[in-house]
Amino acid sequence: MLFGRYKMVSEQVKDYVLGFYGQSPAPIDSEVVKMALQDSDAKPIDGRPADAIEPEMDKAKDAVKDISSDIEDVLTYAMYPTTGLTFLKIKHGLEPMPEEMKPKTLEQVERERAAATQGASSATSDAPPRSRFSRQFNVFVGEQHFQVEVDPLQPMQGMAVRPVPTARAETAQPSGPEQASARKAAPGEAQILAPIPGVVLRYAVEVGQDVAEGDPVVVLEAMKMENTLPAPISGKVKSLPSQPGETVAKDAVLAVISS
Repeated sequence: MLFGRYKMVSEQVKDYVLGFYGQSPAPIDSEVVKMALQDSDAKPIDGRPADAIEPEMDKAKDAVKDISSDIEDVLTYAMYPTTGLTFLKIKHGLEPMPEEMKPKTLEQVERERAAATQGASSATSDAPPRSRFSRQFNVFVGEQHFQVEVDPLQPMQGMAVRPVPTARAETAQPSGPEQASARKAAPGEAQILAPIPGVVLRYAVEVGQDVAEGDPVVVLEAMKMENTLPAPISGKVKSLPSQPGETVAKDAVLAVISS
């Protein structure tokens, strides 16, 4: 549960409630079970979890048979069906390797290092002179030690401090394909936004499909957890801007529903 207590229940938590990870150390509150399984017809299992799980190896082998028969590749797909399949296609030359995955050449490293050095020199030359109120501090990060100097910007009682212009901050943008970002929804529309960065695993609906409030729409993998994002309103699916397997940033639009 990533986004508030019991507000959104991940697939892994649902499996835990169902008993697929074994018997819980203590009985699970019946209200929690009801809330976790409210969109599922499954019932908690009795006995061994393995007896309730459908064999998956044959399906995994069949899914990647046109790519590889190596058992390690099959297991990669079985554990990570979406990202694993993309990885296997790249590994076996069926898809080009994205630029962000390619190793950097020595020339690129030297060029980036030179740019960073030049930027640091420029920042130092543009810095205002230190005032008599600056103070030095020791900063410890684990076993590392840094010495920093801090000069206050805001006036304090009995202190006259000059205003200092600040550089305009640049907002980092996620690499990869351009993504639909949050905007003000049109009248009668509602958006499903990515609550945190993650990977779109799959959509449970199609464009043009009617959905009721609370119906599952998209499954987002974040921090190794699958999170099903529900429809915020009842209506018709207007668009699904992202693609399964795509990495999305926080607040990326994953679906638009019109009432």
